[in-house]
Amino acid sequence: MTQSFECIYDGEVFRPLEKINLKKGERFTVHIECHHSFDPIKLNMPITDDTIQSLRKESWTSF
Repeated sequence: MTQSFECIYDGEVFRPLEKINLKKGERFTVHIECHHSFDPIKLNMPITDDTIQSLRKESWTSF
């Protein structure tokens, strides 16, 4: 049986955000996929529309 559900780690235990179908004391394997929240990037100078337009016009290639 495979289930996927979101949890919050409170520093000691994982707490599911929804009801899960497991019996108390039942053993299972946990695979962790982190969802990071990022703070906005702080720039040292303002970015103008002209700067954005010039970046859009650059040629980007991938190898």
